[in-house]
Amino acid sequence: MQSWRLLQLEPSALRRPDDFKAPTRLGNDGAHLPATLYELAHGRSSIQPPGQVADRSRNGESAQVYAQVANRLAQLIDDVYTVHVDPDEKRELLTLYVTGRDHTPHPARALSDGTLRFLALAVAELDPESQGLLCLEEPENGIHQGKRFNRVSFAALPDTWREKAPEGTNTVSRGKLLAYLNPIPPPEREVGQRRVADRSDLQMLLPFADQASLGSS
Repeated sequence: MQSWRLLQLEPSALRRPDDFKAPTRLGNDGAHLPATLYELAHGRSSIQPPGQVADRSRNGESAQVYAQVANRLAQLIDDVYTVHVDPDEKRELLTLYVTGRDHTPHPARALSDGTLRFLALAVAELDPESQGLLCLEEPENGIHQGKRFNRVSFAALPDTWREKAPEGTNTVSRGKLLAYLNPIPPPEREVGQRRVADRSDLQMLLPFADQASLGSS
């Protein structure tokens, strides 16, 4: 039982970049994913101070490690072309990227929860220091299966003025859109402020002269 390891992968930890001195082992919450993968691919010695030339002797090995992770991830997710970690020498940060089939790179902060969890498990599989039994609570979290769609269509409620709007006119309340998209996680909302119109962090996004009128719209 001493070899058992409980992983409680958190999207916020998985999305976080690492500094050059970060630990190179995946945390139980998924922290240090970029540093762990970079260490597996390049070794910490490949990080050079600004102005110095990096050792290119491990290029082939590095490419193989990234290819293994990308191939493993592609078995689970369709839109995966490459995976790599980008070292920013000026800011001394390591950022993980997944490039899609359209050759557009996406940083970890833009990836879905399920993609990040799959990525963490793919990296753990390659890590020789990640041994023993891995225990996952609710492994299906963030993982969605089924058909994929490339568009969405909205329609007005029947027997309303929006349904009678001129053809080609699509309208939706800005407040409802902001409430749906909601850039502020629930724990950080102001206490007692449930309506979008009452939230001070979104007032600048509501171009209405009379905010009180939103309650009756």
